[in-house]
Order: sequence, then structure tokens, then C-alpha cells
Amino acid sequence: MDINQVIQLVLAVSVSFAVVAISLQIAILVGSLSGMVKDARKPVQNVGELSDLALEDYKTIRRAIYSVKNLFSAFKALSKLFPGKKGDKTSTDTSAKVENPA
Repeated sequence: MDINQVIQLVLAVSVSFAVVAISLQIAILVGSLSGMVKDARKPVQNVGELSDLALEDYKTIRRAIYSVKNLFSAFKALSKLFPGKKGDKTSTDTSAKVENPA
């Protein structure tokens, strides 16, 4: 075994060691990236839960507004059934006025 073969053997071992070290670093990098992706999923899931809660709140508020609207509609219907005093602005009396012939 002469000096050239020894140097080639040392170079082969060092290149092999470098490839193994780079492979390990890539594996560590991929592992940390998968952890980051898992961590990124949590805020997305929280946004989904928040949007579901917002939708429920919207539905509740919408039902409340419709019930208030229906309540005012009922009052409006009652005012048509029971007109106010003559000359009252809320009166819906549309009967013709009789003029005094005198």
C-alpha cells in the first residue's frame, strides 16, 4: 500500500463521514419542519373554532333581531285594530269628513 492509496482511503472515509453528517442534519431539519407544521395547524384549528363561535353568535343575534321585529310588527297590527283618538297622528281613521252645511 503506497501513499496514494492511503490518501485515497482517507479521502473516501472523510467524504463518507461528510455525507453521513449532512444526512443527519437534513433528518434533523425535516423533523423540526414537521414540528413547525404541527404547531401551525393549531392556530388554523383555533381560527376554525372561532369562526364557528362567531357563526353561532350571528345566528343568536339574528334570531333576537327577528323576534324584536316581530314584536314591533304585532304592535303595528294592534294599532291598526285599535286606532287612536281623532286628530292623533297614529290614528288610521280614513273615514270621510262630514262638512257642516250651515
